Amino acid sequence: MAFTGPTAAEATDSTKSMPIRILFNENPLGCSPLARAAATNAIERTQFYPFETASALKAKLRTLHGLPALPQSAGLSLKPARESGDHTLAICGGSSELLLAAALAYSVEGGNIVEPAPSYQAVASTAASRPGPEMQIRQVPLTDEGGLDADAMLAACDAKTRILVVTNPNNPTGTTLAKGTLTKLVTKAPSHTLVLVDEAYIDFLDDANERTAIPLALQQDNVLVTRTFSKIHGLAGLRAGYGIGHKSIFEHMQPFQVGSLSLNACGLSAAMASLDDAEFQAKSRAMAADSRGRIATLLRSLGFKVSNSQAACLWADWGRDTTPLVSGLASRGILISGGMRWNSPTCVRISVGTEWQTSRLLEGLSELGNA
Repeated sequence: MAFTGPTAAEATDSTKSMPIRILFNENPLGCSPLARAAATNAIERTQFYPFETASALKAKLRTLHGLPALPQSAGLSLKPARESGDHTLAICGGSSELLLAAALAYSVEGGNIVEPAPSYQAVASTAASRPGPEMQIRQVPLTDEGGLDADAMLAACDAKTRILVVTNPNNPTGTTLAKGTLTKLVTKAPSHTLVLVDEAYIDFLDDANERTAIPLALQQDNVLVTRTFSKIHGLAGLRAGYGIGHKSIFEHMQPFQVGSLSLNACGLSAAMASLDDAEFQAKSRAMAADSRGRIATLLRSLGFKVSNSQAACLWADWGRDTTPLVSGLASRGILISGGMRWNSPTCVRISVGTEWQTSRLLEGLSELGNA
């Protein structure tokens, strides 16, 4: 599908005057028109807790992912629903709620967490900062190609490994695990270890159904898969996400979650509507692919080593401090992430943008990179 996002001529004067924010991996297209309409309609009922909406979204997601149906009243209680199968699905205020709950629940007795580096560090940083027994963070470097090193990650696990973190696609590199490698990681991890697979960006893949770990989570009782509506669905500001795993995992995490009272009626309604807008998701994937390709081509011409990303960002290593580049772009109203956030000062993470935003970025990169 060809990208049909706004061109420079179509960008409004107000849009042009705003900073180009391509540092948080947000969807620059916004959200689906269906999601916007659903959220607007939900405002009319904000005096009510959104239990019915949560139940409807949970039922929709269970059907989407092949989980057994729930009793009709399961979504109306403040207490965790009694599931009708061995595996469960939990809706939350963004997948971050589940990531943090897992970090807290599984670090109570101390031990260690194994994660790739660089990657999304929310789980490890939360576990390391909470009071109680010390948690060791074992960071496993990525391969030379920027992918997760499955053998090294498995070798880093031992009898005290509480969580093995797998981010697929990875953030900040955008690289994706092959199905066989993902299966190896999950099936060969110690049975006492929670394998937490963060799939925040998986919807940017054309073959997401072939790459997901959800079937593995339905087969094993130590696998948790988290998803969010913040990225391709463009609902970061409305906080909606979910996780799939064995019921024992959610029972273990339950004391560390806010639960039903954390849910947002507008976010749930928008999420449910967005699932039905395949056209918007396809448009977002096409935009991301177009932007990644244009940015990667220029970066490589400037001497960057660029990751083979399939997500909403690119990771690029210049071999020298990128702070002046990041600052120079910021002075031009173009905001990207410097690599210091991941202890990689020679790198940058650049989120995808619309055609007009990408063109502005390329102009700035050309000026600063060739200076």
